[in-house]
Amino acid sequence: MGYDSEKMQECTKKYIDDLMQVLDEKNDVLGCAFAINGEMSSIDVYSCNSLLKKMGAKLVKAAAVEAFSEQKDSQSKAPPTIPEVVSSMKDVEGTKSDMVIVNGKAQILMQQSERNLLFETRDLTNGGQWLHRNYTAK
Repeated sequence: MGYDSEKMQECTKKYIDDLMQVLDEKNDVLGCAFAINGEMSSIDVYSCNSLLKKMGAKLVKAAAVEAFSEQKDSQSKAPPTIPEVVSSMKDVEGTKSDMVIVNGKAQILMQQSERNLLFETRDLTNGGQWLHRNYTAK
């Protein structure tokens, strides 16, 4: 079922509206962590709130569609706690990184552990400052 289907839009609308309201109201939020059926799915962190606000709708819509499509009839586990989210982020620390340079302007680093992947995008036109980090559970 694609996102364009009426049922998918109906089922995900409340999630999207609620999460977007939080993002719109807060100026100090830098990221979002998403869990599906109680399991970590992904974490997106931006270097500033304005970047998160620009990407927020796409992130939330993608997470809502993924959650709906992987929804289980049985009871889900409780959502991960803040320490569990932080643990997922730290899981890739110290692992070997692979690097790709895109158009000479951006650098993408990838690190992986047994459980998680990290993709970090850096702006080479601004001293290599990181812009976005995406942690994805395997």
